[in-house]
Amino acid sequence: MWHAVLPDDLLWARFGDAYVVHHKRSGLTHLVDSVMAALLRDALREPCTLEEAAADLAVAQGRIVDDAALAAFADVIGRLEALGLVRRDFTA
Repeated sequence: MWHAVLPDDLLWARFGDAYVVHHKRSGLTHLVDSVMAALLRDALREPCTLEEAAADLAVAQGRIVDDAALAAFADVIGRLEALGLVRRDFTA
């Protein structure tokens, strides 16, 4: 299961199609795209699997999740994990 950090720990600013997100706990600020922002704000607010988050985001954007999209989505979540903005819960 994957989940984003707590919403109260993030400060947001939008610049065109990009977002700047400041993680209060780490003190780090990151530039993220609209897909990453949607994951952090919506799809990963509650713990869910990669497939569930991808499906939620696809429905919101009117898209279909195929194998290529799921692989790209896994890459995005991996980048968010490297930034410390999402975590994987191995106990669920």
